[in-house]
Amino acid sequence: MTVLDYTEWRNFAKVIEQARIACANSNQAIADHFADVNKMVILGSGANRKIADFHLSRYACYLVVQNADPSKPIVALGQTYFAVRTREAELAEEAATPLSPLDGVAQEQVLARLFDAEDSRVGSVRWREGGALYQRTAWPLGCPPGQLRRER
Repeated sequence: MTVLDYTEWRNFAKVIEQARIACANSNQAIADHFADVNKMVILGSGANRKIADFHLSRYACYLVVQNADPSKPIVALGQTYFAVRTREAELAEEAATPLSPLDGVAQEQVLARLFDAEDSRVGSVRWREGGALYQRTAWPLGCPPGQLRRER
C-alpha cells in the first residue's frame, strides 16, 4: 500500500517527522495532532505482526501534505486543496468580521480614494452607520477604472 505515492514507509516516515517539527515550531502540541498507534498486519506466512501507524488530525494532514514531495501528483493535488480551503476560510472570516464605523469625513475620504484610484485591485469599501451596514463597490475586480467612471 502506498501513502501519497510513497512506496516505502521509511520515506513517508521522514515526511511525518518534518510535519511534527512544523507542528512543534507552530507552538502546537504534537500529541494533539499526531497519535502514534500500532496496527496488526498479516505477513506472507500468515503470521501477524504489529507495525507503527499514525492517526492524524486535519491540521496534521495539512502539515504532512505541505511537507511531502510536490512532484508527486497526489501531493500537488493535496497542496492545492488545502490552499483553496485556507483561502475560503479567510474569506469567510473576513465576511464575519464586524466593521468599525467611519465618521462622515473618514467615509468620504475612503470613498474618494476608492473611486479615484487607478489601482484596479481596489474592489469595495464597507462601513456601519447607525446600525446599518453599507457597501460601495468601485468596480468588479479586473475591470478597468475607465469603465467605472462611465458607470458613475
